[in-house]
Amino acid sequence: MSPTVRVKVELNLDDQPLNRGHCPIANTLRRADPDILSPRVDRDRISFSRRSTNTRYTYTAPRNAKAFIDAIDNGETPAAFLLHLTDRDLINEHERRQRDPDEYPIPRTTVPQPGGRNPSGPTLLRPRVTEE
Repeated sequence: MSPTVRVKVELNLDDQPLNRGHCPIANTLRRADPDILSPRVDRDRISFSRRSTNTRYTYTAPRNAKAFIDAIDNGETPAAFLLHLTDRDLINEHERRQRDPDEYPIPRTTVPQPGGRNPSGPTLLRPRVTEE
């Protein structure tokens, strides 16, 4: 049995409407449940993974979600709506890939230290100086 999702979706300032991983619906899913990873939304489908089940779920987008997406695509500000995904909307369920993009750690940048040592890696090579 797949998880049922029931959340209120509205347009927020941090949403990126044309980005399927950071649109209002995807961001709402991510904010509503910390167990949800990598939500992806397009006009026909809504998918996400769950940490707890190690499963990726793909649902048919309900009519009200399609209307919300169409309004955004047309440059309008849509009214908030209630997104309700159930077993009836489920298209596919499978074990999620090795890692979802939301799980990758943010790469740490390092600054070379005096003496040519990099705190998280090997010694940096200095250019060879030759005397003429």
